[in-house]
Amino acid sequence: MSISQEKLDSFQARMSAWVASQGILFQLKHGGGVQGARHSVISSVVSVGLRLALLLVVVALGFWWYLDRRVGSAGFSEGISSGLTVSLGADELELGGVSREGGYLRIPILVVSGGDDSFFKETDRDTEDDKPVPGLFAKGIRTKMGLLDGVLTAWDGESVDVEEMVIELRSGAESAGDGAGLFDTLFAQSETFRFSRLVVADMTIRWGYSEATKGEIRNARMEATRNEEGWSLVFTDGQFSQNWLRDLEIKTIEALVRPDGLEVTNADLKQGDGMVTFTAEVSGPVTDPRLSGSGAFQSLSITPFVEPEVRDYLGGDISGDFILSGSTYAQEGVRIS
Repeated sequence: MSISQEKLDSFQARMSAWVASQGILFQLKHGGGVQGARHSVISSVVSVGLRLALLLVVVALGFWWYLDRRVGSAGFSEGISSGLTVSLGADELELGGVSREGGYLRIPILVVSGGDDSFFKETDRDTEDDKPVPGLFAKGIRTKMGLLDGVLTAWDGESVDVEEMVIELRSGAESAGDGAGLFDTLFAQSETFRFSRLVVADMTIRWGYSEATKGEIRNARMEATRNEEGWSLVFTDGQFSQNWLRDLEIKTIEALVRPDGLEVTNADLKQGDGMVTFTAEVSGPVTDPRLSGSGAFQSLSITPFVEPEVRDYLGGDISGDFILSGSTYAQEGVRIS
């Protein structure tokens, strides 16, 4: 019994159409046994592949658009503000327009009022508009940020670079309860952002509440590096003042900041041809931090350290050793003997 070619072609066409309607997996498994179905399988695979590729391209473009635009969104700025408020223990925080340029996150300006858990606090130092000085002010902040940082990968900024920063440092607390965890934020690492280095081109740190305790490092360059114990600090340039030692030029100040206190391992200062060197340590409870240390001065002009009305009658250079004691917080103040 012979089958006409016309009937055979018609049967194979119906089988091919039926196989094509069964789905891609059935076609891949059985389509090869039906003449004409193989071409249908290939056509289906190509069609599905093209659709899938197009879908992936659309998803990729949408995800890239989100990554590129998220830093400029209100939600991202609010997240940065909220994270900084918590990590700094701040009461109030204001920051300028956050942006991402050239692989770096940039914050033009940051103004923070210190809270009960912060290591800084606004002060009533004299200002032109009689407004309190914020506890922490910074401008020109920059840190590394890739497109995927904080989304698919951990965000490690490595180094935070700042053009200018001013900190009104808290030197202690009235009670142990008020001072509990006062400096903890200095050593904590955020789960969402990590960095191991802080570089400030123009750094000013002020401390003390009275003429007997006030001191400052002004307009210095600071490099702070995180280590196992806390932070290693190096100051260069700028000026140092404490008590009658005023406006000494900083050659180098090296210090270690740990949870149990501060240690100045080397301070090398000068004034004209005169030199001042010292080491010091601040330790003890936050209610009564104690200062101890020693140093020496050589060929230091006495003129800047005496009152203007007696400068015409008293002058010369002084050299000698001195002992540091007292407190940067208690009423007795810092003593230089």
